[in-house]
Amino acid sequence: MNPQPTPLPPALALDEPARRRIGWNRDGVDGGPTSIQLLLLWITAGANYRQWMASPFHTHEREVACTEIQLFMQTQGDISRDPRGIISVSTA
Repeated sequence: MNPQPTPLPPALALDEPARRRIGWNRDGVDGGPTSIQLLLLWITAGANYRQWMASPFHTHEREVACTEIQLFMQTQGDISRDPRGIISVSTA
C-alpha cells in the first residue's frame, strides 16, 4: 500500500511580489550600519547580553527582546527586520 502523497504548499498569488532576501551584512541604508552591526551594538550595550542569554528560546521574553532589537534597528539604521528573522540569525 502506498502512502498518500504529501500535498504541496499553496503557490504564491501572482499579485504578491516576491520578497528578495538581503543579507544581514549588506543591508545598511545610505552607507549606514548593517543589521549585523546593529545587532552587535545592541547585544554589547548595557545588560542586553544578560537579558538575551537569560530568556529561554521560544518564550515571550525572547520575543520581547527581538522586538526591542527590531525597534533599535529601525531607529538607529532605518532597517526593517521581522522579529522572527532576528531570532533565526541570532541563534544560528
